[in-house]
Amino acid sequence: MVKKRRRHTVAYKFRVALEAVESSKTISQLSSEHEVHANLIRSWKRQQQEDGPRVYATNDKFNTSKRCITTESALTATVLTQCAKSHLLFQD
Repeated sequence: MVKKRRRHTVAYKFRVALEAVESSKTISQLSSEHEVHANLIRSWKRQQQEDGPRVYATNDKFNTSKRCITTESALTATVLTQCAKSHLLFQD
């Protein structure tokens, strides 16, 4: 029996990548917890740190409604606030 590929939403990828950045858990622990391969989490984390949440919107079929755009804006604001608090974004 062939298993179908899972497709993850923008919000899910963003949430897991953010957890990888902020959490004290290892990538392996997060991988087991979310049932996603560790390399995917590493990739999402790297992309999030380099390009932010917009990187997921370009190839995501789920991101076609106004609700998703609003969610992306809210996530962007949340991440920028969290990054500012943890000095990840505004280091000298």
